[in-house]
Amino acid sequence: MADPYEIAGSTYSSDKAIDILHGYLKADNAMSLEETSRSILELLPTKASLSTEVFGFGEDCFEVAESSSYRESTHLKVANLLETLGESGKIYRFQRLGESLRENYSSPDDKNPAEYVNYNSFVAHFYERRIFPTNPTYAIWAMRAALEEDLANEEKTVRSAYLLGAAQWLLWNGQTLFKLITDSNLHNNTTSDDLQLWKPGPLYRGKGIFDLERWQFWKYRFAQVIKECDVTDECKEVTGNVVDLMDSIERTTLF
Repeated sequence: MADPYEIAGSTYSSDKAIDILHGYLKADNAMSLEETSRSILELLPTKASLSTEVFGFGEDCFEVAESSSYRESTHLKVANLLETLGESGKIYRFQRLGESLRENYSSPDDKNPAEYVNYNSFVAHFYERRIFPTNPTYAIWAMRAALEEDLANEEKTVRSAYLLGAAQWLLWNGQTLFKLITDSNLHNNTTSDDLQLWKPGPLYRGKGIFDLERWQFWKYRFAQVIKECDVTDECKEVTGNVVDLMDSIERTTLF
């Protein structure tokens, strides 16, 4: 019997992949992580990493993730699946999945603001599971949009989505992100391209780097915005918890 990891097929279709994902994500755990991984790998060509099929699978993962609440286990389970696929030897890097990630990046809108929140939750799980090398860029973008820009003219639901989207990074990737602040390797290896990507928004007057001063500004702004701006009850609850979490991370990490 052929090892499914070695099958050189071109049988990928979004319908098949999404059916498999839904089976894996059912509450009754109808499909195990290992079974799901094998089923997905059977759809992919032997040299899968740079294939169109892997790009398509990334798109399908985001479709499922953005329609699933950050309060559910979906994002963690899909991140675990991607981690397992990466260990298979068939997908040895996630360049095409990274392209899917960038392709799906957007701002929230008033028609479906939850998609933005769920996207950030999913990507935060991505980085926490080391699907990609540790990097704060997407977290900085979410924080800058929510906390370094003036959201006063945004609709209530959109303003809340920005804040909830930023909060996902602290909920699921906060400890890892904070460790980067104290990691000299990050600062020694920060490039001019990084600095361009990390430029601050108009409300932040500090340097456009990832450091303790910027982290503490974000914490201050989370508390300020939910007091001074009209946001949803969910947003107040989650961001209030995030302020406490940021305090806790600082106390337990800084010596």
